[in-house]
Order: sequence, then structure tokens, then C-alpha cells
Amino acid sequence: QGRECEVVIFSAVRAPEACTATRGIGFLSDERRLNVALTRAKSLLIVIGHARTLSQSRAWAALLKHVRMTPGCFYDVPQSMEASTLWRLIEQRAREAGPSRRHFATQESPLA
Repeated sequence: QGRECEVVIFSAVRAPEACTATRGIGFLSDERRLNVALTRAKSLLIVIGHARTLSQSRAWAALLKHVRMTPGCFYDVPQSMEASTLWRLIEQRAREAGPSRRHFATQESPLA
């Protein structure tokens, strides 16, 4: 089916509901897709998404609750952060965490 990789960066970026005509998170609400995303990384999983939008799904809400309670696994990222700065932050956190850690970066403020 799928293959594992040492590092997986999963983009779960969706526009907040205020910016969309329809409510929901679309294909991201499929728990099978979430399961695939979470099980493909051998050493490091980085999920990037909008926490409030993803929380519309019970599965994503449970994941967010878990990573927020796990030290070093959840990072709020300012909307204004440049991609290169975000990448440096991810590299730094990955080095600090060592192998077999999962990271979840989220942007709490609404996207423009």
C-alpha cells in the first residue's frame, strides 16, 4: 500500500471556515487518511495545519488534544512566519527531540 519514510511532512492546511463557502475540513475528515499520515513516518512526523479548523473533526480534535499535552510536540506558528524560518524551527526541534518524536506545528490565527 504505502511506504514508510524516515521523515514525513504532512500538510493539513485548510482555509478556516470564515474564508470558505462550505463548512468542514473536506477529505481531511476521513480517519483513514489521518491514520495513513500518522503511520508512515519512521523517525519524525511533522503535521502543519490550522488547529481550529482541524478540530471540527473528532479524530483531529483528539490528536490535537494529545499533542498539546505531550511536551515538545505542539508549536504555535505565527501567521507572518516565513517558510524558511519555519523550516529552520523544524530542523532545530527535530535535532532537539532526537529519533521517534512526532511534531505538530499549527497556525492558530485565521489565514488571510
